[in-house]
Amino acid sequence: MRALMDTLSDASLCEDLQHGDIQAIADHQAAQQAFDETTQDLHAKLRAYVAYALELRVERQAREAYMDAIVANVLDKMRRANERDQKKEEWLLGRVKEVVEQYQVPMPLKCKEFTIALQKLPPSCEITNENALPTEYLRHIPAVAASTAPDKKRILADLKDGVVIPGANMSKATYKLVIK
Repeated sequence: MRALMDTLSDASLCEDLQHGDIQAIADHQAAQQAFDETTQDLHAKLRAYVAYALELRVERQAREAYMDAIVANVLDKMRRANERDQKKEEWLLGRVKEVVEQYQVPMPLKCKEFTIALQKLPPSCEITNENALPTEYLRHIPAVAASTAPDKKRILADLKDGVVIPGANMSKATYKLVIK
């Protein structure tokens, strides 16, 4: 309050001001100073909060990138293991089929853990030369303008009936090894 009185050195101004007015001005200045200090503290706290939040974001993004790399690596290893196991399975089943055929093992072969059987696959139509096929064995593909494809069902039916069709023949009966 004394500092305020010192700043009001003009005697006429001091006379006009009531003691309550001087007190109100002093209170306002004190409130403004407290507000400014609080605002500075608030800004400092906000800067600290924002800086910490940004640090957390960077750490989270780094962890996510690391997790993505780990997942990609694990998935790649699993995919390669699946491919390797599939090749092994195909090789082993091929050996089983060779043994069954070589030693003419009667089918189905029942074991305690599984049953091996040969399943006869139906004959299929093999197109050897599409250009040599007669036009009656070609069908129009509506989705692709001016495009045709062999009508394999019709060709197979006629091949089964003994019709000779240039550019097509019937595959020999094959067997598939089935393990249950």
